[in-house]
Amino acid sequence: MYQIDNSSVAPLLPASTSPGTVGFFTDGNPATGAAPTILPAEFMNMLMMENLNVLAAGGITPAKGQYNQLALAIAKIVQSSAAGQASETAAGILKLSTNPQAIAGTDDSTAITPLKLAQKLANYIGQATETAFGWLKIATQTIVNAGVDDAAAVTAKKLANATQSQAFTAFTTSGVPGALTLAPVPAISAYAAPLRFRVKFSQNSTGNDTINVSGRGTQNLKQYDSTGAKVAAVFAVGQLGDIEYDGTDFVLRDPLPPTVAADPWLYQPVGVPIAVFDNIAGVSQPPTNNSAYRYIKMTAADAYNTGVLTSESVTGSAPLVIATAVVSLSGSPINGQTVQLINTERRSLRAGNSGGIEADQGHGHRHSPLSPATAFISLSSAQSWQLPAPASGIGQSATTGDPVTDGTNGAPRIGNETRSKNIGVTYYMRVK
Repeated sequence: MYQIDNSSVAPLLPASTSPGTVGFFTDGNPATGAAPTILPAEFMNMLMMENLNVLAAGGITPAKGQYNQLALAIAKIVQSSAAGQASETAAGILKLSTNPQAIAGTDDSTAITPLKLAQKLANYIGQATETAFGWLKIATQTIVNAGVDDAAAVTAKKLANATQSQAFTAFTTSGVPGALTLAPVPAISAYAAPLRFRVKFSQNSTGNDTINVSGRGTQNLKQYDSTGAKVAAVFAVGQLGDIEYDGTDFVLRDPLPPTVAADPWLYQPVGVPIAVFDNIAGVSQPPTNNSAYRYIKMTAADAYNTGVLTSESVTGSAPLVIATAVVSLSGSPINGQTVQLINTERRSLRAGNSGGIEADQGHGHRHSPLSPATAFISLSSAQSWQLPAPASGIGQSATTGDPVTDGTNGAPRIGNETRSKNIGVTYYMRVK
């Protein structure tokens, strides 16, 4: 294509866009005798062929009387370029290409490809590289809204590969007590810190809980205690909370308090024996699955103490039984200390020397001889015999027999220990 350049064009004048500039047509000037520009056939043929080539590139057949063919051809060329046509046209119109070089993302100075545009935009928003097909778009059609993979669009699913979007969402757990599962949408491909989910618990905690997210493997559920140590998580059915993967465990953070009654066992101090009538139906012992505290039952060889006591020892026979054990619980302030198992010893508590052990005993005493020195034996209400007084020392050194009834207060209760009237209870003691 060229500008008009025959001998009848305007003479050289100062550069401007006004008529008379070199390379432009002029109408001439009868007043001055300037002739108009002659329109040669060569120039008209050039214009005709340029337009016909555009129609051919757009697949339009020239037709008389139709005056929008050029516009239609240009629109089709643009549409074909957006769809990734392989062939170039001689018209020199910029085209988006999907040739192998463009798809591979290599430098191609002859084409601006969808892949190149997608890579630049993806890098800007931190997204993985898109595939090269058509124009990069963020679409709203059904396939995109459903999160289905669509190579022709940047979808919510693709963006979620880089960012787990959970705005206004709390995923409810499933599974069984102690072994929870979670199925977030979209699913995760792997565990990586600091992956975080808002969850609603479907089970109560058991004291040793795990969770499996998107089937990627079982992870422990933990939380931080008041000392900053990670301990087993405590939660209740319906409770909302955030769980965050720290590279080792899922840690329960900022949990919302469940609507449950206060736990009285939580407020007992360590080392205080608590008497419980656990023989009564409806009376429960302290739970063993709460990570915030742990009690022992002060009874030897009891399954309640599994994993908490070691080196148990029971010696002697009733009433002089000695039963001890050593606390073996990480995090307990009395870990490694020896305790008396007073339920087995049948030992009562007494104020005084804390931890001092005493066997039972009777107060030292002796029995006086019968008085007066002369004893009488009653034979009947009307007659009695007087016996001579015993010789000196006789009777004072003799032992007395078992207690017998005095005829008024009933038979004496005798046994191998001295005790007061009592009722049995089971003692528990908090050790953590």
